[in-house]
Amino acid sequence: MKTDTRYYLGWAARGRLVGRVLGLTGLFAGLAGLFIFLALGREPTIDAVQAALSTSGTEQVAAWLIVAGGAVAALILIVELLSWLAGSGRRSATGANSAVQIVLAVAIVVALNVVSFGNFKRWDLTREQEFTLPTQVADELRKLQGRTTIVVLQQHKTFGQLSPKPDIYDYAAERKVVDKVHDLVDQFRLLGPQFRVVTLDVEAIGYSDQLEAETIGRPGLKEAIESAPDNSIFFYPDDRVETIARDESRRRTALGRRLHSQPVKGKDDQVNAYEGNIPRLSFNEFYQLDKSASKAANPGPDGKPGGNLVLRPQGVESFAQRILAIQEKRPKVGLLVIHELLTSAKDTTDRNVYTSAGLRKSLEDRGFEVVDVVVKKWGEPGGPKPAAYNLTETQFERYEAELEGFDEQRRDLLENREEVEAAQKIYRETPLEELKRKLRGARVEVTEEFRQKRLKAIAEALKQIDERLAELAQDRRDTDAQMAALSRNERAFEDKRVTDIKNKLTRLVADCDLLIVPRLTVLNASSVNENITPELYRLSTEQVEVLKEFMKTGKPVMVCAGPNAEPNVAASPDPLDDVERLLADRGVQLGRETIITTAEAKSFAARRAGDQFGGASTELPTVTFPSAPPNGRDNPIAAAMRATAASADQQLVFVVQDPRPVYLAAGMSTKLPFAAEFLLSPTAAWNEEKPMIVRNIGGRVIQLPPRFQPTPFDDPKKGTPDEVRRGPFSIGVAIEAPIPVEWFDKDYGGVRGTAALTNRLDAGLLAACLTAKAALSNDRDTKALVPQTERKTGRLVVIGHGGIFTGKQLSPAHEQLLLHTTNWLLNRDDRLPRTSAEWSYPRVHRDERDSFLWKYGPFLGLPAFFLYLGLIVWIVRRVR
Repeated sequence: MKTDTRYYLGWAARGRLVGRVLGLTGLFAGLAGLFIFLALGREPTIDAVQAALSTSGTEQVAAWLIVAGGAVAALILIVELLSWLAGSGRRSATGANSAVQIVLAVAIVVALNVVSFGNFKRWDLTREQEFTLPTQVADELRKLQGRTTIVVLQQHKTFGQLSPKPDIYDYAAERKVVDKVHDLVDQFRLLGPQFRVVTLDVEAIGYSDQLEAETIGRPGLKEAIESAPDNSIFFYPDDRVETIARDESRRRTALGRRLHSQPVKGKDDQVNAYEGNIPRLSFNEFYQLDKSASKAANPGPDGKPGGNLVLRPQGVESFAQRILAIQEKRPKVGLLVIHELLTSAKDTTDRNVYTSAGLRKSLEDRGFEVVDVVVKKWGEPGGPKPAAYNLTETQFERYEAELEGFDEQRRDLLENREEVEAAQKIYRETPLEELKRKLRGARVEVTEEFRQKRLKAIAEALKQIDERLAELAQDRRDTDAQMAALSRNERAFEDKRVTDIKNKLTRLVADCDLLIVPRLTVLNASSVNENITPELYRLSTEQVEVLKEFMKTGKPVMVCAGPNAEPNVAASPDPLDDVERLLADRGVQLGRETIITTAEAKSFAARRAGDQFGGASTELPTVTFPSAPPNGRDNPIAAAMRATAASADQQLVFVVQDPRPVYLAAGMSTKLPFAAEFLLSPTAAWNEEKPMIVRNIGGRVIQLPPRFQPTPFDDPKKGTPDEVRRGPFSIGVAIEAPIPVEWFDKDYGGVRGTAALTNRLDAGLLAACLTAKAALSNDRDTKALVPQTERKTGRLVVIGHGGIFTGKQLSPAHEQLLLHTTNWLLNRDDRLPRTSAEWSYPRVHRDERDSFLWKYGPFLGLPAFFLYLGLIVWIVRRVR
């Protein structure tokens, strides 16, 4: 049988094949050496390659690959070119034709790639369009300009201090959220703005170096990352960082502007500055982990749960809003307090019980701005007077008082110095004999040694006086500098010159988006010395009018009012002041009693038995959040707190000691879109009219423990809110309703009263007509009755305790309640946890037969299939 010469290769052809293989291998070896050289951070210049040839290690290997591989490739290329030039015409034409085809193919590929960069098209083929941004979100993001850095911080803390020890669900949620962030940012990049994603893992090697590298040139970012309580996503606008003079930075800071600064390397007189907010998004605000649902998911045939990761998407909007919030004004929360110690200033943290520093920290960490407004002037004859001033004014007054104190001390020291210098002159210049006569009554032996000792003591006293004078001079300079910095805040000093309290308070709260009015009265009913007299919180008519005008604009208010309880006095049925009457107009009534738990009543007896050292500590029961009502009108704050508890899979430890009941007015509940109550007292509690009974027995002041005495059945208070009964009681309500008509129409109060009186006379016809008229107003042009349009809908939260958000640092549960309540009041419902949607890993339930097939089918089936194909090809070739 003859051999087919078509498949025969001569020695020349074989040599050419080997040469081409060597050339191709040399080319790839040279490219590999070049890649290694670049990876080592070296520039691939001729000098650098020559220097690397004489070294040792990886650089030498890379250099030899570049040199040897490049030489072999170049040699073979030269041989091929010579062969091509010396070849026959037909072969040359064939080679040229092949070369032209290769060049055309390469050109087409390059052209397609160039065109694709500017004509990108993406199709989302998922059923739910999971990788397509909502149209509204996409339109908003297209308006953004500049570059934004998105930092994904993994601290392995899903819930901060609420659940400090992570488990498998926390770690799985972390990984999935990071993937979701990258997927979402990929969609953002299609809209035009430049987004850059950086992932920081606190447990990764080199975290500190990476943190430093990413925060250099980004003022405020490092501080924000270090203060983050849990896994977070930060949004930093790189294009808004500016380089300014250090004096300009001080000036902006003195004006109260939120400025982050960072020194410029090599320029002591300049700083990198960023003014504004650094939005932060918790992992749970993007994809909330529902740990309770995760543990109960994936039940097996026996009904026992196998567990699965369950995440609840909070919507793409929440992520996009953080980016858009970079250009928005930070929500401003005003805190109305009666004393500087109750403010949120940092220098009040020593009084941990009274300070609101924890409230400020929690809100500012979440992008809010907090301002303090003091409404009482202390140190006046006859007690505190109504006032309105900010902390800058109080600081200025305190500095002025310090300067007066420095001057008084300086005068005293100078007078003392004159006396000491006069004594020094006497001891130094008076002859010894005369000195003995002057000190004859001192009963001391006056000698020259005695004189020298006195002169030495006098010199030491003068030295101490001079040192103290120098210290006072330095203190005065420091205080003058602080006053000069405060004086740059022109707005504060414009308010300082205003003497009209109503006008001044109106200016202070005008730019606030939310007002919080805390009334910290009863801290501990078992210790009367720890409480604040309710009378001190009484506001003047002008101050209440400002609060009323604030609510008339539709802005939200949160009132945290403790019980109006005092020792040996029964709770008064009358409101403390017009603030409580305003709340009654809005449909919220504050109970007049104090809620005492059974556990607390036991601590009274223990405290009495322990005398001045007190008794054993008593663990008080936690308050609860009501369950969702069957009619679907769930309270949004209560739903958010229940979702938070389910996410952490634990009960929220939430203790509120000695609150007061908070009720809705009759018929108010039918006017609300949801249930108003969101906070309930423990069941083992009762409402006490006289919680603090103090008696002087045998010369000892003793506080008697309260006892539960229910209201008799024949008492008129039976069945009313004033009935003494067992709990639970509502201690927190949230309403969303129109502002009362009578706040706009002074005649409405009389009309409403007439309607009530005539209700029984004409079957309610006249009452209905009068009530309808009260809800209408005369049009200025046509004089026709039209519906009142000036009434706005406002949100209001009332909690029956003034210290629920006080303290140096809020507990995790209290912090979550503050954040959910504040976001709801500011109409930021998108920031509340959503529980409707759910994402989880798809699970397939398989029996033993299915498991066997899936395990061994691919393992044995695929090799067998390809073996079958190989045999078919071998048979076909054998036939040829």
